[in-house]
Order: sequence, then structure tokens, then C-alpha cells
Amino acid sequence: MQPIQYKILPEKKIILDYCHGSIFLENLIDYHKELYSDLDFNPTFNLFIDLREADSRIRSYEIKTFCEYLKAHSVLSAKRAMALLTASPNVTLFSLLFKNEAHGLPFNIEVFSTFTGAMQHVGLKPEDRDIVENAIKELKNKITQYSH
Repeated sequence: MQPIQYKILPEKKIILDYCHGSIFLENLIDYHKELYSDLDFNPTFNLFIDLREADSRIRSYEIKTFCEYLKAHSVLSAKRAMALLTASPNVTLFSLLFKNEAHGLPFNIEVFSTFTGAMQHVGLKPEDRDIVENAIKELKNKITQYSH
């Protein structure tokens, strides 16, 4: 099972990503291939990425490779907000390195340690919190039920 799962919420114009366990460069690329082929994918939707239970195994030089991969895909032409919600120093460092390397990509990237801050950055309102938390629980269950 892919350690990155997503849910598109068209009514909120948001793509929710949930990452669990070890994340390698190959996981990121495979995930993006799957997302871009989804019929509901919309390149104008903001991204809320929950990395709180992820462990980045991506080397610093691979971040540049990943950014080059993203730049090569025209589906990313629309400017949008990206919130990276982190909890561990390892993932926070990866997120900050990604933000620094992502210049030229059409994202307004910010790294957050609070759920509320991440929600605000991507235009979600406080009343959306239950919808987002329930969707993340769904994605977490999808990953963890297949990892046992």
C-alpha cells in the first residue's frame, strides 16, 4: 500500500494528502502520477498535506530531483496554496528544504505545526475542520489496514 493517500474535496477546492510511515522519493513520484490521472484532479485546488505521522527518507539531493519532476508537469501551471503540516524535526526539515528548493513552482508553500494554521493557509474555515479531520482519518485507516 502506498504510504501517501489523498482525497479530493471538490466542494472545498482542496486536495488532502495523508502520509504515514517511511516516505521515499519513489513514493512521491508514484503518488503524483496517480493523482494527476484522477478524473477529479484539478490543478487549481489548494493542497493540505498531513505529514505528522510520516518519516521522510528523502535525501536532500533528491528534493531537487523531485522539484524538477514537478516542474516538468504542465498540470501544475495554476498558482495555489500548499500547507505542510508537520510534527517531527525530520519532516519539518524536509518540508523547509522542499519549500526552499521549490522556487519556480506555482505554489505558495508554508510549513505548519498547527492544524488551524494549515487550514487557514489553504482557505479552509473553522467549520470545515470536522470534514478535514474525518477525511484524514479515512485516509489513515486506508493505509494502516493494509500495512498489517
